[in-house]
Amino acid sequence: MLTTCTSLISVCPEGAPFPGVFVLIAAALLMILYEIAWVRYFRDGEKLDGMYQPLGPVPVPIASLPVAAFVLLGIWHKSPLAAISAIIIAVGHIGIHLGHLHELEGWQP
Repeated sequence: MLTTCTSLISVCPEGAPFPGVFVLIAAALLMILYEIAWVRYFRDGEKLDGMYQPLGPVPVPIASLPVAAFVLLGIWHKSPLAAISAIIIAVGHIGIHLGHLHELEGWQP
């Protein structure tokens, strides 16, 4: 909830100056990759293991891509609170997805 709220209320006072515009573009590209991961999941028949397939070098893209985009938006907004909240959500969100992936693979610690 904190990630969503800080993303909505944080505004970069300078807009998108150079080179900050590259951070914003990177965040947008991450979200496009996130959408591609969902399209692939639905196209492949919504199988549970499809949710955890890597997208190129990105493990568990449905969990990690939006979190990375939120971190970049926190940087672009110059909002430590937004970036920190994205990191907090990363711990749980990515951790849960990695745990599910390990369960599916029959991984034993």
